[in-house]
Parts: sequence; structure tokens; C-alpha cells
Amino acid sequence: MVWTVNETIANELRNIFPSDNFYALPNPINCNEIIKKSEELTDIVFDKTKTNIVLLGRISSEKGFSRVVRVMAQDIFEKFPNTRLYIVGEGPAKEYYERKINELGLSDKVILLGSKANPYPILKQADLLISPSKFESFGLVMMEAMLLNVPVIATSTTGAKYVTQNGKYAQCVENNNSSLHDAIYKFLENPNSYNFSKEEAKKWVWEHDTDIFASRIKELLKKCEDI
Repeated sequence: MVWTVNETIANELRNIFPSDNFYALPNPINCNEIIKKSEELTDIVFDKTKTNIVLLGRISSEKGFSRVVRVMAQDIFEKFPNTRLYIVGEGPAKEYYERKINELGLSDKVILLGSKANPYPILKQADLLISPSKFESFGLVMMEAMLLNVPVIATSTTGAKYVTQNGKYAQCVENNNSSLHDAIYKFLENPNSYNFSKEEAKKWVWEHDTDIFASRIKELLKKCEDI
């Protein structure tokens, strides 16, 4: 028996290796704990007169954060000067980002916050989370944002397709810079164009709560016994 983090991967494996022994077991999320932590005080307080966008995760090439900086530097920051982009995380590409942001003259618009033990009070303040990964098997940060009622724009990785359910619960765009640019631009031009139900998205996230995860584990273990 092989367990995968989403049904899409399980189906791909079934096609490659004809077998019924591939099962999806999506990553769990401790919903109550995240909500509780999001209510803690933080020294990072966003200016609510601005539109505050967050990138959250490991600062490495596969996460695609540089794509967002590049497409926003094209014309988005000029067209929407009250936009701020916050990057929360650490990683091997951080020094490159710092250098590139300074070269582009964007140090007042793109703010590197570093790693945070509790990023949820920051995420909760965001007007938008962007998940621009080049590839992603699941995408827990998207789930966390949806749980906290934060709109999400994601590139169509395997993980994003699952988390958004192919664009049912959040925006999932083609995995290229042009589509990413257009989605961000449209959101900033008219935030009401983001017409996804935050309540429905939150219900979907709760289906991945740790309690439900435990019951899924029991079901799969029972199937193992029957094989």
C-alpha cells in the first residue's frame, strides 16, 4: 500500500502502475491551534491604508517568490503604489532577494520579515496570500490562509489544484509569470473580482483537521489488514 498527499498523485500512480493499492492521505491541519495562534499579539502590524500581500514559506527557487517580485516590478507597484509585499521566511535564496530588491529600488515596497515562530498573526492581517510555486505536492500555507479568511492566488501545481479543488475554493492560475501577473493586477484593480466563498473554503479546510486525519489513518490501516 502506498499513501500520497492528494488524490491527483494517487491517480497518476495508478495510471503508471495499474494497482488499487494507492491511497490519498492529505496532510492534516490543526485548525483550532492555528486559529488560537492567529489571535496572539505580534510586533508586525500592517498599515491597513495599504493593500498588504504576503508570501509565506521557505525562500528557495522552487517556491517562486522571485516571480512575484518580478511581475509586480513590471508595472503593478507603479499602477498600485499603496501595495506592499511582505515575505515571511528564511532560505538559501534570501541574500539574492535582498540584493535584487535593492537593485530594483523596491526596498520600501517589498519587506523581508525573516522567519517567525508564529506567522499566523501576520498572515491573518493579509489582504492576499500568493502561492507562486513552480511545483508543490500539497501547499499547507494555502490551507492556513483559507482557514483565516485570507484570499489566495496560487499557480496550478499539483498541490494547488488539490487545495483549491481546481479553482473552486480559491484562485488557481496557469503556472507562468504572465498569468500570475494578470491575476495580481486584476485583484488589485478590483478586490471584489475575487468571487470565492471564504466560508466554503474554510469548511473545506476543516475537512483536513487533525481529528479527521486520525480517522482516515484508522481506515487506511484497516485496509492494510485486509490486503
